[in-house]
Amino acid sequence: MGGSEGKITPRTRVDHREETILRAVSTLVDKQSFWDTSTRQIAAEAGVSEGTIYHYFKNKTLLLEAVVEKNYSELAQRIAEKLIGESSFSSQLLTFLELSLVEFSNSNGLFVHFISAYWVAREPEYDGFWSTLETRLAKDYVNLSKRILEQGLAAGELKAEVDIEELNYILMGCLERSTFYLIDGGNPATSARDVVREILDFLAPLMMADSEKLTVDYGEMEAICQRLESGLFRIKSLGRV
Repeated sequence: MGGSEGKITPRTRVDHREETILRAVSTLVDKQSFWDTSTRQIAAEAGVSEGTIYHYFKNKTLLLEAVVEKNYSELAQRIAEKLIGESSFSSQLLTFLELSLVEFSNSNGLFVHFISAYWVAREPEYDGFWSTLETRLAKDYVNLSKRILEQGLAAGELKAEVDIEELNYILMGCLERSTFYLIDGGNPATSARDVVREILDFLAPLMMADSEKLTVDYGEMEAICQRLESGLFRIKSLGRV
């Protein structure tokens, strides 16, 4: 068994090649929209043949799904690492919210661009779009938020009658609104600021009286929202929305 350690197996080569392809997609989409990026360009950037791309991803929509799933999984991992050492439900939830919104605003709007590209791919199946995100592509992210809520309930910080499944559904819905705010071109009726306030106002009466209060530095939140708007401007400038 020891002699096999460090060996590159066929599965390892597949994983590495898939990762190379997905990384190439992000590199190219930093300069142009996903749907304007050809598989020939992706193959050249990844150093593989165009046929190799279609071997792993039968069409561009499946390739896009793989990118979206990878982005959500990596976001969940970063949040989970940041949560280490944070014991209270309040601090964990605020970290989850803040890092989510920061990610939506980072990387020149790439995270949200891939979601908006998938939105276009699924149009007009909007219900199916969000359902696919929550149950499959963003499952690691959704399950992480659910674990935070479950820990809050177990620690007695949330009231015993709270339905965790329903609460998590509402939390994800609020965050989807902030994503839609960018996808929809900055609809003033759906702002990131309102999303944060909505979540805090909704959760406040569900928490036990002796729980640590959910508070947020709105100066910091304003800076996050400005980055969100900058990301939106960047997306628009490349014709991504």
